[in-house]
Amino acid sequence: MLRRQARERREYLQRRAQEERLRRQQDKKEQLRQALDENRLLPTELRRQALALQKELEFETPGENGEPTPRCDGQPGR
Repeated sequence: MLRRQARERREYLQRRAQEERLRRQQDKKEQLRQALDENRLLPTELRRQALALQKELEFETPGENGEPTPRCDGQPGR
């Protein structure tokens, strides 16, 4: 019983930590997207991560007309 409670608590804490990391990542992406859309300087805390975040944004954002952006490897999408 105690082992089960300890395992469940550990899993809960790990899940919360992962959700927090994902939320912070999304917040950073949103700040970057706003800065790029409004043609402002990037916030200082994002400058180191800006290129990696921008690459992730390119894959997440749909292209024109809501279609996904074309793949760069020359293979047709499936």
